[in-house]
Amino acid sequence: FVLISFLSSKFILFVPIGALSHEFGHYIAIKSVGLDAEIKYCYTKILHNNNYHKVKKWENFLIAFSGPAQSMIIGILGMLLLLESNKSNKELNFKNYDKILYILMALFWVRSIAVLIIFILLKIFNYKFGGDEAVISDILNISQWLVVTFFGLIGVICLWIVVFKFIPQKQRLSFLFSAFVGGAIGFVLWMFVIGKLLLP
Repeated sequence: FVLISFLSSKFILFVPIGALSHEFGHYIAIKSVGLDAEIKYCYTKILHNNNYHKVKKWENFLIAFSGPAQSMIIGILGMLLLLESNKSNKELNFKNYDKILYILMALFWVRSIAVLIIFILLKIFNYKFGGDEAVISDILNISQWLVVTFFGLIGVICLWIVVFKFIPQKQRLSFLFSAFVGGAIGFVLWMFVIGKLLLP
């Protein structure tokens, strides 16, 4: 129970960190094309002020891709740090903060899995998908299924590597349970309570 509580708290904390860093990727891209922007709790808004101009196609692609790219870059960095640290046999505990940090960074790829699941559910119930991947696929004139599935499968592979290479077998169920519970609580708290209060 102690390990589950400890890990769950870290996943709760990393949900807003992941959300804001993703939006910061969009923010940097918007600023790089000469526009002003404002980060909200779950999206980044282009400001229609004196600096505003009609967004070109390549600019729109850059803005849409920068959010997912930022999440992927942190995920890749976390994976590289895990591989470099060579701590696959170390147990997760209160003293092992570096490994836990690297794991949380590597799990930024889980966003791609979540997007894939949401995409499939929306298609099943005949709702329109409007995420970053939809904008990317429209600009590139390729199937949304291709873009979402490609990134989602990479996310699945990264999750598999983290769980089966870097989480000791006797701690895997606790880790997965903590990830699910902590991630769900963090999502609800950020999207419906704290995020709306801090960045409405």
